[in-house]
Amino acid sequence: MGTAANPPLLSLQPQHQQPGLLRLVDELCASGRAAEAHHRASLLLLSTASRLDGRAANALLRRLLRARTPLLTLRLVQAAAIVPSLPNHNRLLGLLCRAADLPPIPVLLAHRLHLRMRVAPNAASYAALLDGYARVPDPGAAQKLLDEMPQCGLVPSSLARSFLVKALLRARDVDAAMDVVHNHLWPTMAATDGHQLREDQVVTNAAFANLVQCLCAEGFFHVIFQIAEEMPQRRCHVPDEFAYAQMIDSLCRSGQHHGASRIVYIMRKRGLCPSAVSYNCIVHGLCTSPKPGACLRAHQLVMEGTSFGYRPREVTYKVLVDELCRENELAKAKDVLELMLQPTSQCRQDEGGDAGDETRTRIYNVFLGALRAVDNPSEQLGVLVSMLQSGCKPDVITMNTVIHGFCKSGRAQEARRILDDMLNGKFCTPDVVTFTILISGYLDAGDHAEALNVLHTLMPRRRCSPTVITYNCVLKGLFGLGQVDTAMQGSSRRQRNSGTTSSGHQVYMIIMCTAQSSEVSANRGNWNRD
Repeated sequence: MGTAANPPLLSLQPQHQQPGLLRLVDELCASGRAAEAHHRASLLLLSTASRLDGRAANALLRRLLRARTPLLTLRLVQAAAIVPSLPNHNRLLGLLCRAADLPPIPVLLAHRLHLRMRVAPNAASYAALLDGYARVPDPGAAQKLLDEMPQCGLVPSSLARSFLVKALLRARDVDAAMDVVHNHLWPTMAATDGHQLREDQVVTNAAFANLVQCLCAEGFFHVIFQIAEEMPQRRCHVPDEFAYAQMIDSLCRSGQHHGASRIVYIMRKRGLCPSAVSYNCIVHGLCTSPKPGACLRAHQLVMEGTSFGYRPREVTYKVLVDELCRENELAKAKDVLELMLQPTSQCRQDEGGDAGDETRTRIYNVFLGALRAVDNPSEQLGVLVSMLQSGCKPDVITMNTVIHGFCKSGRAQEARRILDDMLNGKFCTPDVVTFTILISGYLDAGDHAEALNVLHTLMPRRRCSPTVITYNCVLKGLFGLGQVDTAMQGSSRRQRNSGTTSSGHQVYMIIMCTAQSSEVSANRGNWNRD
């Protein structure tokens, strides 16, 4: 009988009568226990009492392949003498050829498995092997496979030839690779003669995408721009929008966002517009690029994109305004803010509220957060005024951001006036984060009396309970001001009031602050002796 730690193998019956067996293998593979799953499957398949037919064995094999451990699966197939179905065989070939460790060995094992196939291979079988030899790279082996395909009744497709191009490019034989492209790849993608039908458009598109990806991966960006200008794939009926989108995607994946924007320029010159996804990938990539002036180029693309209805996604908008404010380009950041606030057809009626109110508040909050890099709370206050004038209601995140800006600049009294307005009902109700920010601002300004007044008087009056973060800010601030006794008294007072001991975070904060104070005192004694 099986136990909880070692579940039973279940009775050895066909798969359609024992779905629990497949479920067990699925759970083992999903939990990262692929070796155990293969071991249990081998015990079942090698058992003399096993009655699993070929269909059940392939169902089991299909689940083992999901674990992406091809060497274990190959060992099981060879030991149990399983005859894999053609889909399972092709999956195993693909996993072996894409194995990251020891690249040549899994590809050679895959080729040996291919030679011992008991079913006729198809184009997918050869594509998996060609991809493996392209990764090695071994252009000679890839060429031999292409020459072998007609003997099996298969015509080498453009996708198969694109793997030969990839192998040659990875081997740095550029002339031979371009010869294959011009004399074999493009003619294969187009109709070759009257006796042979043009290949499936899906295969043609996949071949073009594979070509563009390997060109970018190997750094041949000038070839990409040449293809974008000459468009030789047009005679192969590859749609222009698909071709340009593949170029943009591959260039962005290679970190060439400026090059991707050049593709957009070529598209616009021909009257085409990039998709919102492709254009946003370029803008976002430029925003996160360390190259000088990249965020300014991103701003330029955003402004140009308004001509065909582009609007950045919120995550891209956040990164862009953060970088513009960090570069002190406030005017350009405000341009992006105004663009994001413009109504679009995508705005829908929020449940129980006005259309887009929450979105507009969130957009303002992102911009206010970006202004922290400017270190000028007056700018944040100006944005808050504009927000109120436009009828947009600020939330507690808005107010906390503005208060934090004043506290960061050492203007805690002005932050207190904003808090008083919140308490008087002019704005939303403050939360514990609001009080914590103000307490930290007072302590940074050296006014520990006001900080303790907020903690011990104002917060209880508003029935707002401090969190461990609040107490940690108080401890750190008091220790920084040299108020060690006050800090320890406050910690003891909190323990008496709550009836609990200090948390791990608070004990750690006390130890660190005490150590820093001891170092300061020791150094001060050394200075006095000197």
